[in-house]
Amino acid sequence: MKQGCADATTGTTPLIAKNGAARFKSAKGAESVSLRVRAADHDGHGIDQTVVRAFGLK
Repeated sequence: MKQGCADATTGTTPLIAKNGAARFKSAKGAESVSLRVRAADHDGHGIDQTVVRAFGLK
């Protein structure tokens, strides 16, 4: 999973804990976070999903 947005800069790749919790540092001046997820199984089946402006930052 990477953080970023088509109209902004890319932040850091988040650290993901075993329980699924993620922590990241947003890019300086960012107003929102977009999420991109890629997953695949051992047979080569996969999915890509992007959520633009998934949530805002304070």
